[in-house]
Amino acid sequence: MDTIDVDKLVQSYLAKRKYDNDRYHKIKDNQEFKDQNNARAKKWYDANRQRRLDYYDANKQVKCAYQQFNYYKKQDRLSEFVLRFPSKWKLLLLNGKLSDDDKEKGAEHYIPEDPDSDEDPETGEVNPNFVY
Repeated sequence: MDTIDVDKLVQSYLAKRKYDNDRYHKIKDNQEFKDQNNARAKKWYDANRQRRLDYYDANKQVKCAYQQFNYYKKQDRLSEFVLRFPSKWKLLLLNGKLSDDDKEKGAEHYIPEDPDSDEDPETGEVNPNFVY
């Protein structure tokens, strides 16, 4: 492809994006458009319900661990989370759910799992008598 062809393609793409964006902003408050959009979304949701349930079941542990991580992070108790739930921390690391800053903060406190640890395999919780 020549440079001219590439420039022409880029200009055509940008013009189409601008046209679609302008069109959307003109009709977005139209009740008929809203009804059609809701019907389309409901149809897709109904057709893909089982797929969504399967996805949720496959990622349930990661989602629960991430929610718990966010709770501890908002409370400024990230080190406590890492010490108390090392398996959940490792799960989040393996799934790429953590930012670089969070990885650095948690790495200071993370001790790789010991096979003889007293962590509950179902909940991932360390002995409740654990002293911080």
